Amino acid sequence: MDTEAGHTAETRRLLTAADYFLQHRIFDDCCKYAARALDSDPANSAAARILSTAALLSASKISATHHDYYALLNLPYFESDASRIASSFETLTSILDPNANPSPLTSEAFDLAVKAWSILSNSAEKAEFDAELRTYMDAGGCASRTGGGTFWTMCPYCYSVYEYDKVYEDCCLKCANERCRRVLHAVAIRVPPPPDVVAKGQYCCPGFMPFDVHSSSNGEKKLWKGENEEEEIRALEIKEVVG
Repeated sequence: MDTEAGHTAETRRLLTAADYFLQHRIFDDCCKYAARALDSDPANSAAARILSTAALLSASKISATHHDYYALLNLPYFESDASRIASSFETLTSILDPNANPSPLTSEAFDLAVKAWSILSNSAEKAEFDAELRTYMDAGGCASRTGGGTFWTMCPYCYSVYEYDKVYEDCCLKCANERCRRVLHAVAIRVPPPPDVVAKGQYCCPGFMPFDVHSSSNGEKKLWKGENEEEEIRALEIKEVVG
């Protein structure tokens, strides 16, 4: 019980620091403390709200009138899947709900999310914005997102696998699985495992290993095989656990 109380006190301390930096619009430090608070208590909605608020308010602009709307909604550039756009918007606005979080900064972030949705959900306005975005990218903008590629990560709670732009690696993101919706730490995994491997609980990597592991110098066990021989993924050998 004392450990739980100390854990809660540490989370409150981190949230106080995160909120202080948010109010002073020092977004980098705000995100650092909010992320630590979320690691301390993954179910803490205040930490997720502060992180999302800071991320939106610190988003770059591609012009005097337009923010990077894809970045605001955690979407890859030129996303064409309307359901994915809607899902990202709904996830974000559920975190930033101004009725539950009356903070002026939260309302400001919520308005940015609504603006992004209004543009990306309207085919004509999206086409116009995409053209402006391409011009901005051709001039050297958005280098931090376009140059880094993508990475794969997995939710440690429901084992759903996701691909995100490299800029979101090591960030705290909300699982898009409707049955989960928990906040996850986006740790990169080497490649996405096939769905049947995940469904059977056969996926092994250092971040998801439940007990002692060691590398095998010979006779490595293959976890699964890709389409090409060069894509074969080799698993760590699990030591037998004697009860």
